[in-house]
Amino acid sequence: MPVTILKKPSIPHTVYDHMALLLGTEIRNEADALRVTKRGVPTANYVKFASMVSLRSDAVAPATTMRRRLEQLERMKTRRQKAVARSKARAQVAAEKPTIPVLNEAESEKAVRYARIVAEATLLFGNRDSALKWLNTPRDFLHEDKDVTPMVLAETDSGARLVESMMKRTAYGML
Repeated sequence: MPVTILKKPSIPHTVYDHMALLLGTEIRNEADALRVTKRGVPTANYVKFASMVSLRSDAVAPATTMRRRLEQLERMKTRRQKAVARSKARAQVAAEKPTIPVLNEAESEKAVRYARIVAEATLLFGNRDSALKWLNTPRDFLHEDKDVTPMVLAETDSGARLVESMMKRTAYGML
């Protein structure tokens, strides 16, 4: 009788493992992250990620742009379902490769940046819920008269670096 070996579910151990899980694409290192940025994050993957981490709808692109891409995605799904329902040959339907809407390079860069921040915070705090709580709690990062959340700071590269620096200081007890 053959022995069946069950694979354990892959547990994310690195920042890249977490980023891959969040963005629904393979990311093993910084070169992969760059490739994802250049190729474009699929809109559907970004929408799932944004929902998981409660990002604002206009965090990486104007709301109208995201709405247009989502409508395009829905039209593609509907056409595919109708084609299968009309009993077209499955090979023909599978061979049709419609252009999947993706974020442009600048938008993808923001999405990858947010994924990196969430991934680093998840590793630091041990789980996504604690990470998101920390990322969405206002703090005095800029020493001005108003507090700002790490997620808001992560909108820019310089802000994300400031958040990463704070996470490193937190990890090493240097608050």
